[in-house]
Amino acid sequence: MASPVDSIASRPDWGALRLHEGSAPPLALARPRRLPASERVSRSLLLLSDVAAFSISMIAAWYIHVRIIGGQTFGWGTVGAGCAWLLLRAGVRLYAPEGMASPEEFRRNVSTTVLLAGTYLLIVIAQHLAQPSRPVVVGTWLMLLPISLVFRGATKRLLHKSGLFGRPVVILGGGRTGKLIIHELQSNPLIGLTPIAVFDDDPTMAGESIAGV
Repeated sequence: MASPVDSIASRPDWGALRLHEGSAPPLALARPRRLPASERVSRSLLLLSDVAAFSISMIAAWYIHVRIIGGQTFGWGTVGAGCAWLLLRAGVRLYAPEGMASPEEFRRNVSTTVLLAGTYLLIVIAQHLAQPSRPVVVGTWLMLLPISLVFRGATKRLLHKSGLFGRPVVILGGGRTGKLIIHELQSNPLIGLTPIAVFDDDPTMAGESIAGV
């Protein structure tokens, strides 16, 4: 969103969430000690969507190679690289129960995949590994990027429709910027932040509704 972003605070049991100008994802979020069931389900399904995407990409690359070139080219190192990819994505909060702005999410999706793909390919080349073959490695990661984006998007939509994705937040300030924030969050529900109330120190705004909030 081009305009400055107001502070946003979630419910007391979720802690505080604050967004600053120029930063799409949350900078600080205090979490409860025990994850709610909906959050555990959300994290698990997002993780499983990536596991499925990697498995399909790896098997498809291996199958195509065997059918065209022949020979057994499967290497367990690719599985290890896939596990490292999942850990890296968890580290950049791609399995968090709330989303982030689309450009930032896309950047993290691409950067984690490109980083692991490049690193693993360099290891295969440097150590002269016979298995897996380089075409299989390249094919796996080339297919993984679009497949993971499609699977992740479908999973987020399913979670959102089921009410398992996102968190309720309170908007601080009912002025122009606060209205822009509400409009942005309502227009992009997959960001995962649902405005439920507006706090403002202007007594004349008491009882007013802003875009249904």
